[in-house]
Formats: sequence, C-alpha cells, structure tokens
Amino acid sequence: MVIDGNDPRGIDVGILSRHPLTSMRSHVFDPDPDRPGAYLFSRDCPEYEIHIGGTPLWLLGNHLKSQSGGDPELRVAQARRAASIYQAALERSPYVVVAGDLNDEPSSEAIRALLGTGLRDVMSHPSYRGAPGTHGTGNSEGQKLDYVMLPPPLWEQVQHVETERRGIWAPSTIKSFDTVTSKFNRASDHAAVHVDLDL
Repeated sequence: MVIDGNDPRGIDVGILSRHPLTSMRSHVFDPDPDRPGAYLFSRDCPEYEIHIGGTPLWLLGNHLKSQSGGDPELRVAQARRAASIYQAALERSPYVVVAGDLNDEPSSEAIRALLGTGLRDVMSHPSYRGAPGTHGTGNSEGQKLDYVMLPPPLWEQVQHVETERRGIWAPSTIKSFDTVTSKFNRASDHAAVHVDLDL
C-alpha cells in the first residue's frame, strides 16, 4: 500500500504486508505551523492498521527531512508531530510501531522527541550484535539514520534484531551480494533494520 506523499520526486512511504491491512490514515495534509500554506511532512507519516489476530498492530512509517539542504528545525517538528500521532494511536492499540529513515542520529533533538514517549530503538535490544550505524559503512553511531521503534508491550516480544547490509556498496567494510558491484547498482546506501516479534 502506497499513498502519494508530498515529495515531488515520488519518494513515498509505503508498506508490504502478508497480513491484511484493515485501515490506513494519511497525514500528507498536516499543516506546517511555521510555514503558512505548507505541509509539515516532506513525504507523509502514514498509519497502517495490520490485522495479526486479536490485537491490531499500527505501523507509522516515516522519512523525515533530509540532512541535505539545511532546515534541521523542520525535521524536529516532523518528529514531534510523529510522536503525537504515536501517542494518539496508543489509544487504539498497545501495539504501535514507528519506523523509517528518520535522518538523524540517536542523540539528536528529533530522535529524542520520539524516544521521550517511551518508544525504544530495536538496535539497542540485547539481541542486536551488529554495527551501530545504518548508513554508508555503518561503523559509527553518527551514521545511524534508520529506526524501528517499539512501545513497551512489543519490546517484551522481541526475539531477534538484525540489519541487512549486503545491498550496500562499501567494499572496504561490507561483503555485498555478488550482484552489487558499484554504487550504481546497489540496492541502497542504507541498511535495512528488521526485528522478529513473537505475536
């Protein structure tokens, strides 16, 4: 499921699920309080309700403002709004996930706005043993831009956390798939963060 967002290049936020999607809410038209007539999210902050049994799971996907082009205040405003959307979603279900390319490191104001709600970053889980970053070589926490954040009820269900880096082209540090031979045919310059939950 993909709904067109605000990025004119067609960079959108979507979901691929084997489980039924029972509802979807878009925030593509949320206004930016600091820019009259402009929308807050660079793409969107869609809410997807996923049917997984008795308790629905809500996934809030996001791709916050890029670090290029300045305006870190916009990224902070987007993160704060995503945090408020998360807190409202908790009234519908205790299972709410916030995930995506949040374009900032863990110590940043934007990420603190989300973690301050009680969400926890899965890469801080004891089962995770990989490199600290997700962008480029991923060798430093300053290269961490991508997140899967869980509320306490889901944190208790974590079985395993890992990052998939083989689609990245960084030959000095990463063993890529054989088909990835340069930055021109890499899958991404971001690692994919994934978590197994016992639901």
